[in-house]
Amino acid sequence: MTGKEVKKLYGHNDIINSVDFDAWGKYIVSASKDHSIMLWDVNTGEVVDTLWEHTGGVNSASFS
Repeated sequence: MTGKEVKKLYGHNDIINSVDFDAWGKYIVSASKDHSIMLWDVNTGEVVDTLWEHTGGVNSASFS
């Protein structure tokens, strides 16, 4: 790892409160103050799914 920026992910409309990688390094999940959770494909940088059902900002999301 070099610390060099590899890719920018665009999708949230407000502050991102948490980010987590899955155990295999294929997906990222992010939680935001914009009331959403997004699942991202690491290789493409594309949003795989978005959960918008929250009534307030989401503080955390993680894989288990």
